[in-house]
Amino acid sequence: AFAVWVQPLDLTASAYGLVFKEGNWYLIAESDGIIHVIDVEQIQEASLLNEHFMRAATFDLPGFWQSWCAHRQSTRPSFQVVARVRSDRLSSLSGLLGLSQQELPERDTDDWIKLGLVYESFDQARQHILACGSSVEIIEPFALRLSVADYAHQVARIYDYLPGAG
Repeated sequence: AFAVWVQPLDLTASAYGLVFKEGNWYLIAESDGIIHVIDVEQIQEASLLNEHFMRAATFDLPGFWQSWCAHRQSTRPSFQVVARVRSDRLSSLSGLLGLSQQELPERDTDDWIKLGLVYESFDQARQHILACGSSVEIIEPFALRLSVADYAHQVARIYDYLPGAG
């Protein structure tokens, strides 16, 4: 196996593997006896080094990954959102809304479904909801509802879709 240098962490590490989860790639690497999980999107630069290493025969990548994911889930911050989602768009928006196909609820009306959504932060919730356009309406928290509306108005003004634009 090969060692890599990862920027911006300025880390020289032994690459144990790549894992794909929910649309993201993660590098599992060891440096100075510590196993790191690095979101590949955060890597600005990486170089393959001429150094070789032997991964410990006892290292279990699937077991490590399962344990890491469980720990991350139990310790990550959460931001609760209640939203209405157009039922005909629910399946195509499930990734942005953080839903898997098994979690999709039954339709309670012809047009809209009320859902409880969980994000890591206010900013992440706003970003994902804005990407859904008019297919999602925030019910709670009110501050997020106001923020999404404000962003939408700012964009509409740029494109001259609101009075006072320009």
